[in-house]
Amino acid sequence: MAATVRGDHTLNRTLLAAAAAATAAAAAIIAIVMAPSDIATKPYAGPPIPGDVASANNAFAVDFYKEVAAGDDGGNIFFSSASMHTAFSILYEGARYDTAAQMRDAFGFEPNATARHDDVTRTMSSLNRDDPHATLDLASSLWVADWFEPHGSYVDVVRNTYHASMEKVDFLDGGVERINGWADEKTHGKIKEVLTADDVEESTAAVILNAVYFKGTWATQFPVEDTAQSKFWKDDTHSVDADFMSVDGTFGHGYFDGVQVLNMPYRGDRLSMLVVLPDGRDGMGQLQERISTELIQEWQQHMSETRMIVSVPKFEMKTHYDLKPALQSLGIMDAFDKTSADLLGVLGVQPGEEYTGNRLYVSKAVHDGYVKVNEEGTEAAAVTSVAMELTSAPPHFLADHPFMFIIQDDESGAVLFMGRVSDPTA
Repeated sequence: MAATVRGDHTLNRTLLAAAAAATAAAAAIIAIVMAPSDIATKPYAGPPIPGDVASANNAFAVDFYKEVAAGDDGGNIFFSSASMHTAFSILYEGARYDTAAQMRDAFGFEPNATARHDDVTRTMSSLNRDDPHATLDLASSLWVADWFEPHGSYVDVVRNTYHASMEKVDFLDGGVERINGWADEKTHGKIKEVLTADDVEESTAAVILNAVYFKGTWATQFPVEDTAQSKFWKDDTHSVDADFMSVDGTFGHGYFDGVQVLNMPYRGDRLSMLVVLPDGRDGMGQLQERISTELIQEWQQHMSETRMIVSVPKFEMKTHYDLKPALQSLGIMDAFDKTSADLLGVLGVQPGEEYTGNRLYVSKAVHDGYVKVNEEGTEAAAVTSVAMELTSAPPHFLADHPFMFIIQDDESGAVLFMGRVSDPTA
């Protein structure tokens, strides 16, 4: 049986979403409106993130970075590919046909549900493992309008595979505040608002939220007393004064065709930050054109331990992205189209099954990021919001009682024939 919605079409609501960093400490949130449960994450006791999941995530990260870099004004960039990947993976569980294929191509999702769910389980366990040296947590939640019922099979996957909590809310009366409170808690106060009152309507049906939070301490910390102001060159001719941290230590380092790559590990030898520095002050454009998963892998595998003095600027930034243009450029078209989107898996509609009711499509997708790097370490947060709207079914004109009919000349409006049907079987 498919999911049900309240029969009054005027009360249908827009499905919205409020949404870890490749560097160090990261927090991320992804939202697609639907609900929380109290499934606790078990301590990790298995292998690391599956290689195919890591590869798919990295490929998307590179693709998305290029899309953002191509359309920006040269400003800072920061986002969580892991956050977006997880949020849209939850959405993918309800996608079908071309809509699913486009998401699969862009994000690299495993098409086999059993294999995909196994990968997700291992990934969640790996990310959420107990670690005395760093904090890395991933959490998801599904918020559902009090009048909307996603199909039980979809809810089961979201809860049991993605460990998403689930809660019924009235989006127009307290729902937004509760969602923002969840985001605030899961990101340790770094992301306080993922939705506003303007983001929800009477037709808001559900929101999926995913939060990733990471905080790590450098294995080799920067002495605070060695931090000093110096010039940071934005290009060949323009500079700003910035606070530079400096330390004498041993780090992974390598020279690669126009760039230097530095690896700064966090305590625990599990996580690290790669700093990729072009040789020239104007070399970022060329680097962004060349960046690829293969190039990143080459850097990771061919650095050597080198004693050196490292000086990097302290920084803190917030970013915001409208994901729709970038994702459409990456081939995700149907999910954003009212007539083409096929997310009926959320409603439990099986392939080939006739369905004439309301449909879901993604009406909005945004991403907010926060990162802070200082002498102690790194902390970051990111929020991905995926908004979906529940469209109204076409009005049903049911002539099931006596009616009048007219055959007319459309050019002049002249009535040619006129009649009434009191009994169509007479």
